[in-house]
Amino acid sequence: MQILRATPDSRCAALSFAAALALVFLVHAVPAHAQTFRGAIRGTVSDGTGAVLPGVSITVTSSDTGLERTRVTDQGGAYVAPELPIGDYSVTASLSGFKSQTVEHVTVEVAVAQRIDLQLAVGSFSDTVTVTAGGSLVQRTGDTLGGTIAATDIAALPINGRDFTKLATAIRPDRLAPSASTAIAAAPTTICSTAPT
Repeated sequence: MQILRATPDSRCAALSFAAALALVFLVHAVPAHAQTFRGAIRGTVSDGTGAVLPGVSITVTSSDTGLERTRVTDQGGAYVAPELPIGDYSVTASLSGFKSQTVEHVTVEVAVAQRIDLQLAVGSFSDTVTVTAGGSLVQRTGDTLGGTIAATDIAALPINGRDFTKLATAIRPDRLAPSASTAIAAAPTTICSTAPT
C-alpha cells in the first residue's frame, strides 16, 4: 500500500483553484433585490403655523381587516408605519391640546410608501377633524417599482404552457396599469421588482 502525500506545489495549486472558483461564483452572482407584497404610510405632523409636533400618537387602522398599528412622531414630527398589508386604511393623529385629525381611505399599495402629512389645529382633544385622502399621481418617497395584477389579467396573457418563467418575461413594468385600478380585483397576484440602478 502506497501513501500519497501532498506536496507544497499541489497544495498551492488546489488552493489557487478553489480561490479562482470562488471568484467566478462571486463575479457571476446576481444581486438579489428584496421583494415585498406590503406597503407603508409615512408623513409629518405639524400645527397650524407649520411647526412640527413631536410626541403625536398616530394610529393606522385597516378598514378591511381591523389591523391597528400605533406610532409616535419623532423630534422632527415624522412617523412611519412600515410593512402594512395592501388595502384601505385610516390614519388618526392625536395630541393633548389639539383637535384629533383622521384621514380616511388611504390606499396602501405594493412596495409604495404613501405619504400622509397631517396638520393639527388647537382645540379640544375630543374634537376630531376628518379628511378623505385623494389619490397621489406621483410617488415621491422611493425608487421602487411595484404593482398589483389581477388573476384575470394573468389568465389573459398569451403564455404557452404553465411555465412561470414565461410569465415573468411577458410582463413589462412600463405596460402595467396603476395599482389603484387593479388592487380591488378578486384574487390578486402581486409582482414586485426594484427599479434599475
